[in-house]
Amino acid sequence: MERRVAATSPYLFSLTKQAAVSLAKRGLDTHTARVALCLDISNSMQAHYSSNKVQALAERVLALGMRFDDDERVDVFVFGSRASDKGPLALVNAQEYVARAVNPKKLAWSTRYGAAMKLVRRKYFGSDAYRRVPIAAPTPVYVMFVTDGEPDDQDVAVEQLRSSSYEPIFWQFMAVGGRVAFLDRLDDLDGRYLDNADFFSVSSPTAIADEKLFELMMAEYPGWLHRARQAGLLPPA
Repeated sequence: MERRVAATSPYLFSLTKQAAVSLAKRGLDTHTARVALCLDISNSMQAHYSSNKVQALAERVLALGMRFDDDERVDVFVFGSRASDKGPLALVNAQEYVARAVNPKKLAWSTRYGAAMKLVRRKYFGSDAYRRVPIAAPTPVYVMFVTDGEPDDQDVAVEQLRSSSYEPIFWQFMAVGGRVAFLDRLDDLDGRYLDNADFFSVSSPTAIADEKLFELMMAEYPGWLHRARQAGLLPPA
């Protein structure tokens, strides 16, 4: 993999090397997971798209996905008034992927976390229904969820997080432009089978060094993996 990446994209090669260092520190250098990226396409995100900052962030998430995912790809979802699956981000289509997937002049006037969370759960577990019984799977799902504001469907998002806590899926929320109070609420949400989420904020998608971003992305995921295995959501290590 490294030879192919180095020959195709020296920048991505550097990112995958940095991701590898962060993962090795946590004993995840041989870990396998599905990786998803959820992007807020509400109108307030326009500047981040127009400046290609979201593209840069997507490439950093891809670097992690190429280390985690056997298919060396990241499944990308966007959400505003509705949510949609934009298809995989991979080495072969990484350049200008976001520009092709998202038109910054046609962003949405609504932000619906719940719509995106439903779509992700349907993609990986076949249902977005209310769940209070654990379901196991051989491979976990790691979701990088990027937004800059509070959702219009808060009750739906809360229920989706609670229901998904019975599934082997971890939500890494990232707020751009400052903290989002609702994400603090999700981070500490009660009524879950397992704590399946973490949250951090940055001033912009690129206002953080690559190494620091990977550290934040992996801050709580290893602990969740351990608990998920103990709870029977994943096979033993």
